[in-house]
Amino acid sequence: MKKIIAYICICLASLTVARAQSAAVGGQETLPVDSAVLIGRLPNGITYYIRHNGDQPRRAGFYLIRNAGSLLETDEQNGLAHFLEHMAFQGTKHFPGKGIISGLEKHGVAFGSNINAYTSHNETVYQLTDVPTQSESLLDTCLLILHDWSYYLSLEEKEIDAERKVIVEEWRTRRTSTVRMQEKTNQVLYQGSRYADRDVIGTLDVIQHFAPQALRDFYHRWYRTDLEAIAIVGDFDARRMEEKVKKLFTAIPAVKNPEPRPFFSIPDNDTPRYVLATDNEAARSSLGLSIRMNDTPACERNRVAYLRESLIISFFNSMMRTRIAELARRPDTPFRHAEIAYGDLVRGYCAYNVNVSPRPGQEAAAWEAAMTENERVKRYGFTPEELERAKKDMLTALENGRRKGKANSRYAQEIQAHFLEGRPLLSPSDYYRWVKRLVADITVEELSVRAKKWNSPKNRTLLVVGSAKEKHLSYEDMAGIMERVEHSSQIRPYAVNTPLGVQRKLLDDAELQGGQIVKVRPLERFGAVEWTLQNGARVVFRHSASNKILVSSYSNGGTSVYEDIDLLPAAENAATMVSSFGVGDFTPDELRTLLTGKRVGCKVNITPWDEAIGGSSVAEDFETLMQLIYLRFEKPRFDEALFATLMQRNYAALQQYAEQPQTVMKDSLQQILHNYSSRFPAFNKAYLDKITLERLKYVYSDRIKDASDFVFFIMGNLKEENARQMVEKYIGSLRSEHRKEKRTLHRELPAKGKVVKNVRLNWETPKATVVTNFSTKLKNTPYHNICQSLLRGILQLRYTENIREKEGGTYGININATSSRLPESRYSFTMIFDCAPEREAHLKSLVHAETERLAEEAPGQDEFAKVVANLRKNDEQSRNSDAYWMAALAAYYTEGIDITAPENFDRILERLTPADIHKFAKKMFKKSYVVDLTFKSK
Repeated sequence: MKKIIAYICICLASLTVARAQSAAVGGQETLPVDSAVLIGRLPNGITYYIRHNGDQPRRAGFYLIRNAGSLLETDEQNGLAHFLEHMAFQGTKHFPGKGIISGLEKHGVAFGSNINAYTSHNETVYQLTDVPTQSESLLDTCLLILHDWSYYLSLEEKEIDAERKVIVEEWRTRRTSTVRMQEKTNQVLYQGSRYADRDVIGTLDVIQHFAPQALRDFYHRWYRTDLEAIAIVGDFDARRMEEKVKKLFTAIPAVKNPEPRPFFSIPDNDTPRYVLATDNEAARSSLGLSIRMNDTPACERNRVAYLRESLIISFFNSMMRTRIAELARRPDTPFRHAEIAYGDLVRGYCAYNVNVSPRPGQEAAAWEAAMTENERVKRYGFTPEELERAKKDMLTALENGRRKGKANSRYAQEIQAHFLEGRPLLSPSDYYRWVKRLVADITVEELSVRAKKWNSPKNRTLLVVGSAKEKHLSYEDMAGIMERVEHSSQIRPYAVNTPLGVQRKLLDDAELQGGQIVKVRPLERFGAVEWTLQNGARVVFRHSASNKILVSSYSNGGTSVYEDIDLLPAAENAATMVSSFGVGDFTPDELRTLLTGKRVGCKVNITPWDEAIGGSSVAEDFETLMQLIYLRFEKPRFDEALFATLMQRNYAALQQYAEQPQTVMKDSLQQILHNYSSRFPAFNKAYLDKITLERLKYVYSDRIKDASDFVFFIMGNLKEENARQMVEKYIGSLRSEHRKEKRTLHRELPAKGKVVKNVRLNWETPKATVVTNFSTKLKNTPYHNICQSLLRGILQLRYTENIREKEGGTYGININATSSRLPESRYSFTMIFDCAPEREAHLKSLVHAETERLAEEAPGQDEFAKVVANLRKNDEQSRNSDAYWMAALAAYYTEGIDITAPENFDRILERLTPADIHKFAKKMFKKSYVVDLTFKSK
């Protein structure tokens, strides 16, 4: 007996030690910092992070991270942190005026896409991305720009006054119903704190009238060396870059006796708060419960316990998303979307949130449904099957992430989080090792207690947002429903539909007859090969280093083959709707269970001119992707109940959106730009009434069939022999009818001449949205495509300089340049911008003035060189991606053009001159069809 007792004691002691060791692994152990990142702190307080990254060849990113944002403003400075961000591009010690932008654009580094910044409540971040590393002098220039941003902004009064107009227009553009309602909810959600009083962009009164000295005061007080970090990531010698940083930045003076950077707290509230925020332009309502709690202190985030807890949170949120998605697919569910999740709120705080978007007229039912799911997880937690699925999905993503390269911007984001919030800065290999180690130890019991913990009675806020035209739930309504649900005896534990251990096979091999490759054609120019199968299908395979496998296809026809316009609504929605019904014998929920742990997706698309099916996967799941493609062809699923649910949502959306300004704009644009063609019907009740399950089935079954009419493209890190086997097994098994369809060319062309339309809308914020479209019949060629890209770039430069900067007329003009071959070869430019209503006519005239000037005279050599440099840089970057080569193959097959050939890009650019752009602009704008639309506040 003594031996038995001793043995039991030894076992208990061993178990205690094991648990202690487990706690240490998941507890206070410090996480290692990525050793590839050179980290240092200069004597003046500047922290630097420098990392070599070869995953983005010949490119680098430069970042200045400042631990100062809008919360540090006084009331008289409301909005000046954001204003100061703008001023960093309006003159510095070594780059007067627009010198930063102008200088970098000569190297193809473009304003907006590569040169940018943002301001938030707590930080301001400047960034120079995709900078070519071949030029040492360019890297030195970027360092000097960071140096000037750190301490040497000019802040000249004339530049400040000019920028006021730009920021007023930014305020106008962003003043949407969502922003207005968020402003109202923040007053209650953050009541008693600075977060309730700052919306980053500030007030018009401050923006328009602050004294320049107020901006300088904020600058000198908070733009300090002890509150900033430099992050540089890219394909360069990291040690050499570190020496340059030390030499250049050490001389920047530190502020003497700097005041401490405050932490901004939010007062507790023991009783729940309630806010109703409505707006005349709001299209949908939303109800929510936010429970605020303190986040892990920054000093403790470098520990294993923090990483482990983040994994637990990720599992919780993932499993709740799955539950909600299953519920949302039921026809009787009273909401369109819902979410129950734990996550970041603002610095130092997290929140447990329950949010639901009800269907029209069902706010009470939707809120009860959301709170019921919250109560279910609070009472019963999760099942082992749910956690097993979530773990399998996470580990699959982890394995895939291990193989993929990492962008410079991703490393920069992690560095930023480390500097500002103390988050872990793990190397990819350490992250992989720790996550894999920690995931195995996480139990369903741990996860199940989280909802109980997070459903705290303290710091609660009930939020309702929606249309001012509708009646919404009161505090008493919401609280009453919550109390009723909490005491309900009708709530049962969640039941897993299909346990992982009893899954059926996606596809039985016995169903497959297969088909051999009967013809092989090398495509040496693309490093690819074309296979023709017995059933007539053609497959183009190209090996690449990417673990992500891409599959695309096309077949001529699309919706153009249908003369009956009543079929068009069903034809336009068939691919999306039928794909959402599941596939074969599997419902959407069953299919998701079956695909647990797999990184694979497959989708169908039907356009006006062709139909396509394809998707992506990792190499290990390529066969699953091929099975899905086979099933989308041979065994589509048509579900009456799911169809009814989708249509209910569509009718509900129509009811909510029909009179909203954005809906009116969208419908008006489509109708006017397509000359009121019956083949481009408006989204209304008549449109929805024409969508029936029978029509969906007819269109889908008619379009997605007949392998002989399809060309497939497969690209990725597959052995050719393996790809051949899968192609013969699955694509070779597809049925063929050997039809040779052609697209029907319906002559639905833009209105001739010039169309001018003015539409009045019920916008609360006075504004005008101007849309100008030029459309010209012109032969589609590589030469014209390159000319169009360069012309767009030149127009963007001019509009930014003349209409944004000089006039202060708009926050920015978006230029969309497109070309089409069907129903006839045309090129088009569309310019869109927001502005003050009283200025729309003048600013529109400036848009036209630039197109007319380019049609009359050649652009300057300087602006021409800038856009050429940017085009070359972007082309060089894109050639490293599979997406580029997939597009190149598609262009070769559909248009007979090899866009990768020197004669179709490099040699054209070498020969092009400003005079050529002038000639193209003359063709483009002199005889074009023009549509001038203005949407203006009533």
